[in-house]
Amino acid sequence: MADIQTYVFEPDQREAIGNVLVVHGWTGEASFMTAIAEPIRRAGYRVILFDLPAHGLSGARSTNLIACARATAMIGAHFGPLSAIVAHSFGGMISLVGVEGHPPMPHALEAPRIVLVASPNSLTEVTGEFAERWRLDGKGRRAFEARLERIAGRSLSCFTVVKLLRATGCRAFVIHDREDHEVAFRCAEEIASGAEGAELMAYSGFGHRNILFAPPVARTIVSYLSRTEAKAAQPAYSVSAA
Repeated sequence: MADIQTYVFEPDQREAIGNVLVVHGWTGEASFMTAIAEPIRRAGYRVILFDLPAHGLSGARSTNLIACARATAMIGAHFGPLSAIVAHSFGGMISLVGVEGHPPMPHALEAPRIVLVASPNSLTEVTGEFAERWRLDGKGRRAFEARLERIAGRSLSCFTVVKLLRATGCRAFVIHDREDHEVAFRCAEEIASGAEGAELMAYSGFGHRNILFAPPVARTIVSYLSRTEAKAAQPAYSVSAA
């Protein structure tokens, strides 16, 4: 595996509430996520960011979904246990493949909840957009998708965020802008309606990338993490005196 550039931000207090892994999207890098990471750190969490393979300062000249998921699982396990994952765009699917742990993944990454910011739902939608951007004809797209299936060891139809959430039992908080022109808001609605326990928070006016730098979005993420962390810490039952 290529060298993975990793950044760890410690909370101000001596002991962290928990560990939050922050995952950037395709063609992004860890620095794009710092506006979200810093409020999480100030809330008392240890925040772990990293550059996916062939992104930012990490090694490798090319990469794919499985290689990125392996790196995510490796970093998450090293700095775990995790309280949550916060992921942008395609980073959400990458993270969930790591949490699922299906071969050829070496193991499953434990993560009880994930915040999905501007996430697509279906991998075939992603490959379709890729084919359109690079002007691949039908034959070229099919060849590209066949190669991805060989790497993944199964059909692309297995790779939807809804299916991965169902398989992992990971709870999702879905954040999406209605005016996102890169990943349609419909994807967020599909995830929220198809995954049990998923919550959806809609915004307008930020788009696909600026949503990462919007203070209201960061506050919403911190509020969700704090709320779910407190709920997880509550005892499953209580005993009352007779």
